Amino acid sequence: MVLEVLIADDDFEGYIHRFEKAFHGKARFKGAENAGEALNFINEGRDGEHYGLVILDYNPPINGFQTAIKIKAVPYDIKIIGFSSEWKEDEVKQVGLYYFSDFEPDIAHAVADILKMDQKTYERDIKPHFDFLKLRW
Repeated sequence: MVLEVLIADDDFEGYIHRFEKAFHGKARFKGAENAGEALNFINEGRDGEHYGLVILDYNPPINGFQTAIKIKAVPYDIKIIGFSSEWKEDEVKQVGLYYFSDFEPDIAHAVADILKMDQKTYERDIKPHFDFLKLRW
């Protein structure tokens, strides 16, 4: 089974291709430029399948906190990763984010964790796509 991932960020085009290449065959990524578009995609599903993960920006034009509340109201389980340093600890707890960071390699590592990818596979297949970025972990 392939993980369906929705990236809700007005700048998703800046990094979605890196995620697509890194997780090729393990996850499919779709971008949404704003909260309305993201919620429409979630409610419609993709070819009858549901998104298992949303990578969610915090800042306008997406109000991440309000969008996360609406995503959590969907009648199936969707993990949410907050992609911004703007997330506040109380908001993170309130909406039950799976993880949050403003750094692509951190997010890639969290996606690999959701996929239950072992560290050796992550290091070999995913991490090289993000090596040019300064790693924090």
